[in-house]
Amino acid sequence: MSLRVPFGLKESTLYEPNGVPNGKACGCVCPACKRPLIARQGAATPHFAHAPGEDCARGFETAVHLAAKQIIAERKEVRLPIVEYQSTLQYAPSKVHTAERLLRLDEVELEVWMSNIRPDIWVKAGDERYLVEIAVTHFVDEEKNAKIRELRIPAFEVNLKSLKDCFTFTALERTLFSSPYPAIWIFNEHIEAMTAEAQQLHTLESNRQREIERQAKIEFQRIESRRVQRALERAEKFRRYRNMPPLDKLERNIRQLGLTEGQMKKFSTFVPWELSFSTPREVWQSAVLVYIARVEKFGPEEFLCIDFEHEDCLAWLRLAFEVKPQVPNGDSIALWKYLKHLETLGVLKQLRNKFFAIKIGPTDWTRMFPHGNR
Repeated sequence: MSLRVPFGLKESTLYEPNGVPNGKACGCVCPACKRPLIARQGAATPHFAHAPGEDCARGFETAVHLAAKQIIAERKEVRLPIVEYQSTLQYAPSKVHTAERLLRLDEVELEVWMSNIRPDIWVKAGDERYLVEIAVTHFVDEEKNAKIRELRIPAFEVNLKSLKDCFTFTALERTLFSSPYPAIWIFNEHIEAMTAEAQQLHTLESNRQREIERQAKIEFQRIESRRVQRALERAEKFRRYRNMPPLDKLERNIRQLGLTEGQMKKFSTFVPWELSFSTPREVWQSAVLVYIARVEKFGPEEFLCIDFEHEDCLAWLRLAFEVKPQVPNGDSIALWKYLKHLETLGVLKQLRNKFFAIKIGPTDWTRMFPHGNR
């Protein structure tokens, strides 16, 4: 802390060093310890000093506090900071209640005890009371902050730290009454209300988001449960189908396709390693047509755009039949050859790699062989 005293006290009034005679003749005392001061007008920054050995640690801060109070008292005015709520909460916007304003005063008191605290300045305008804290090197700590808030009297703190060593009446008055105003509220009921409202809004929105997430989780669990249930149902259907006699499988397949046995024979053909599916060719080949019809059914109307992969169809067959390849990948070779046969018939067209597009949909298959045996 600087031991230079920017203002000297003389007959209850503060003076700057250049406003009184130089040296010991200034007639001023320290605002804190009341011992005589020496005016040093020739210094780079004019100031008052104590006599050697009589330095006062509180002189600087007390002088600035008194000078601020003197300026406010002489003007009978105080500047109130902007009343605003700066939101740091999601979903709670910042708000401004009142802009900075100048308040005409009726009373100004310095360091008067109120309850269990002693504010730097106490001011009154009509029925309105305010506590003003002047901060230079010491700012309101948590303990004093809590006590001020308990009183529920509007209170704010003016930060004069930016003045550094330039503590003159002119500099102080400019800081106290011009923009930018370095003051913040310690307690203001409107800020408290806006903060509470924002907190409530944040809580409501947080609760809403949690409810949305909870409902989404329930929906996800419901969908997942349905997916698992459908998977179990499909697995059971495959199990029952897999255990059906070959002729029953064939009858079911051609009925589902709307074909006759004779028409199905027209769609069937010999392919290498066809016994890999452990069932007559017409049975597993009709199952391939059922798979293709299923793909077309769940695709867009323009079936030329519907495609499927050889490997997906093979996986479907392996669920439906007891596959025992006659040679490594015998079942894959047999399916590939049959798909190429369907391409020859014009039902499919190979696109890329092992993808096939459906050229003729199942509703037109019966017209391909109108004279098939029934």
